[in-house]
Amino acid sequence: MIKIPPPLADRLPEVQAFRDSLDLETDRGCAIIAASYVDDQLAEMLKAHFVESKRLIKEVFSGSGALSTFSARIDMSFLSGHISKAVQRELHLIRGIRNKFAHAPHPLSFTEPAIEQQCRALAYSHHPKSREPRETSFG
Repeated sequence: MIKIPPPLADRLPEVQAFRDSLDLETDRGCAIIAASYVDDQLAEMLKAHFVESKRLIKEVFSGSGALSTFSARIDMSFLSGHISKAVQRELHLIRGIRNKFAHAPHPLSFTEPAIEQQCRALAYSHHPKSREPRETSFG
């Protein structure tokens, strides 16, 4: 059994409830909302390590600030040693998947070849590569 540090263990119910809510979403909704959640978590992690300056933090994380994009937050998380190169790669894949869904003028699904390929490229997935990208049952 994996031992999870207390700060993370305290958040597991919240994370599991969020994960469960994704089952109710369309593929587009799932991709955009899940990526947004990860983006927000990166922002919170970075903010936790900055000095107390509400005005400057707000400026840096909003509008055209240096850390206003998912991509910038991923790279800053890597550069500051909070995530590994492998996790940086995974997060950029997730960002790419999100962008495909967010910018397509027509409905998409996780079975679209380009999206399915990116999903299968995720190395940290517990999901067997032989299953459909969004399939959740393990029976």
